[in-house]
Amino acid sequence: MSAVSESTKGYILESCVINSTRFLDPRGLNIVGSVTDIEIFENLDSPYLTGQIAIVDSFRLYDRLDFQGAEYLSITIKDSELPASIPIKKRFVIDSMITSRKANESSELIVLHFIEDTEFLSNLINVNSAHSGNALDIISTISNQHLDKDIEYVGEESVQLQKLKVIIPNMSPLQAMVWIKNRCATTYGLPYYLFSTLVGNKIVMTDM
Repeated sequence: MSAVSESTKGYILESCVINSTRFLDPRGLNIVGSVTDIEIFENLDSPYLTGQIAIVDSFRLYDRLDFQGAEYLSITIKDSELPASIPIKKRFVIDSMITSRKANESSELIVLHFIEDTEFLSNLINVNSAHSGNALDIISTISNQHLDKDIEYVGEESVQLQKLKVIIPNMSPLQAMVWIKNRCATTYGLPYYLFSTLVGNKIVMTDM
């Protein structure tokens, strides 16, 4: 995805803000003009997004901003073909640096890896509780209570027919939700999937 022009899918990166509690300016720093590429990955087996961002650093931002990991990356994307459409806004957490190399004498190319902030928050929480009911309701309860995320079920066959009694054995919320999802199958023996999407703020559950 290009930071300065339309991509092949007609999307524009409107803003790309890095922020941290260590920064003096609480608004963070908009680096949209320094971004060359952003790749965001959806995975049917993962309830959170991952990705990487490439930045041309001509002003030693990486050193001056004191990157230590766990910085927030907020991006806003808009469909250039639908000016009145609602922009897509997502927040991620930078968790590692993939590479850093000299682009030329005055600039450096930095590639950072990031995860959706839901996963970062989930790893800070421990769930150890008992639940009973249908799988969809249990997953929705965990997601709403701990992550403030709604679950959207998409499919013809309802998981509400599957009643469960479970004790979450010291897992993070997302781990617990995936664990419960893995205990379910359709009447045809097909699996369910729990995943995040770029275009929505809900976690999607669906069957094969």
